[in-house]
Amino acid sequence: RVFPNAKYIHLIRDGRDVLNSYLKSGLETNISHISWRWNTSIKKALLFEKKKKNINSFITIHYEELVNDPAKYVKEIYKFLDIPDIPYSETRNINDMGDVILKHHENIKNPINSSSVGKWINELSEEQKISANKLMSKYLRKFNY
Repeated sequence: RVFPNAKYIHLIRDGRDVLNSYLKSGLETNISHISWRWNTSIKKALLFEKKKKNINSFITIHYEELVNDPAKYVKEIYKFLDIPDIPYSETRNINDMGDVILKHHENIKNPINSSSVGKWINELSEEQKISANKLMSKYLRKFNY
């Protein structure tokens, strides 16, 4: 109600890579809780999107697509936001990005890349993969993961 013309970008990442990142960083160790957080964030985003009167105010972008082709998706975001297209550049001031000193934020200092995509395949145990696939199956399927 406060911003009736606002536009929203839902950036979604494969939940198994999210799980792997949480486990590696030590931020969380409970697979059920990590899965619940991922599922809940998606559920809330979808409910929010459904409530919006203007269906053109919401866009979903897959993290994997963004990091594989940032120029294309940045251009898509500019178009969605109806702002002038500024040519994509890797040049950015990381000091403008907030908290970049914590270990789990260290990759923000690197150029955008896809090196974290699919890490779960080799880094999660078979038991962790089975749990993640079971706990996240609804939204993994919905978003073609």
